[in-house]
Amino acid sequence: MGSLEDYLAGFGQAPLSPEIINAQDACGQTALAWAVEYGWPEATEVLLNYGASACRPGQSLRGEMPLLNLAIVCPVLNGSDRDLVDVVKLLLEVGAKPNSVDHEGWTALHVAASWNNAAVIKELVRFAGDALTWDALTEDGQTAQALSLGAEFDKQVQDLFRNQGASHVEVGFSVSESDEILDSVDVQC
Repeated sequence: MGSLEDYLAGFGQAPLSPEIINAQDACGQTALAWAVEYGWPEATEVLLNYGASACRPGQSLRGEMPLLNLAIVCPVLNGSDRDLVDVVKLLLEVGAKPNSVDHEGWTALHVAASWNNAAVIKELVRFAGDALTWDALTEDGQTAQALSLGAEFDKQVQDLFRNQGASHVEVGFSVSESDEILDSVDVQC
């Protein structure tokens, strides 16, 4: 049995035509969406090298979802943290937009914050810099920081928000009150 790259080479040289590399299956998913969903960095890289689009949304049960969001949430359930960060890096490097929103108004930062994934948030910051929208609201009015606090306290994630000057108003506290709460929480590592 050959590799994914061997299989794709059978269709011709990279990049393949969009009709081939971005073909959807019966579920409406592309091969790249499946590779991203399962947190497979090697398959993701091969598919991207063959011209798969990192900007084409994947499908979820409720609607379209940017592949970057899919990459962040699904490998938490399916793969390793290292694979997750590698897939996120690959998508960002080929043009995935960190501020794209899904069917519920969530950006990649919202998803990463809701899982308290500091490694992914750092990668989003490294890639997007000042263009990362820290105060974007989901359709139900939540910021990424509020989602992070609702998921469970994570000092490393909260330090990232604090260092980026994220507004503390959205979680119902003034800056000084929020800093006091963040500093008073006993975190065990």
